[in-house]
Amino acid sequence: RLTRDFSQMVRSLADDRRRRDEAEASLFAEKERAQVTLASIGDAVITTDVSGRVGFLNSVAEQMTGWTSAEATDKPLDEIFRIINETSRVALENPVEVVLRTGVIVGMANHTVLVRRDGSELNIEDSAAPIRDRSGTIIGVVLVFHDVTKAHEMAKQMGWAATHDSLTGLHNRAEFERRLQALIELTGAGKRAPNSAVCPTSRTTSSSSASRCWAPITPTTRTSSSWSGATATSSSARKPP
Repeated sequence: RLTRDFSQMVRSLADDRRRRDEAEASLFAEKERAQVTLASIGDAVITTDVSGRVGFLNSVAEQMTGWTSAEATDKPLDEIFRIINETSRVALENPVEVVLRTGVIVGMANHTVLVRRDGSELNIEDSAAPIRDRSGTIIGVVLVFHDVTKAHEMAKQMGWAATHDSLTGLHNRAEFERRLQALIELTGAGKRAPNSAVCPTSRTTSSSSASRCWAPITPTTRTSSSWSGATATSSSARKPP
């Protein structure tokens, strides 16, 4: 009986070990499939843990950042993924930090520039999403981005061509008229200045009445001379034929 019990215990231990080995093999295969999937994506992909440290870069991300996955692993994302605003040159907030703080998918603002390891720059568009376990707890973040430098340059060229003459390089007529109209609206052209004189005129001048011109009165010149009236006498008035 002792021998039989011992044999059952050995078989039980062997079964447990077999099930554990199968589970480990299944987990390893699942991890391999996930890595192959990420590596096969045409966009750049970076994964991080909940502390914002890099866990994986696919080949596209390696080319765009200048870091290999082995070099970047366990480094803070800010060191690998440096982004700035193209216009202001101000450093932008790391999207992974936003995801970890809010728990939602976020996208980058326009005019985002990635500063590569060698100092060169790329215009990019990207988004970041949380990685959750079965219970819904965030266990990391996946960052996906792609290079839009060529599209950005083409948009600039098209914008320049729409407002400039290709031969002279000067503003074309459409842009000139647009700027002129904006200047007119800004300066309020066509409106009488508030301090301009008001001089009513008529086609005919009667000998008994006179046309007068009133000038604006300012506080510093409120005197009898401020009333400037010019009276045309009957002797100087031209009589109609």
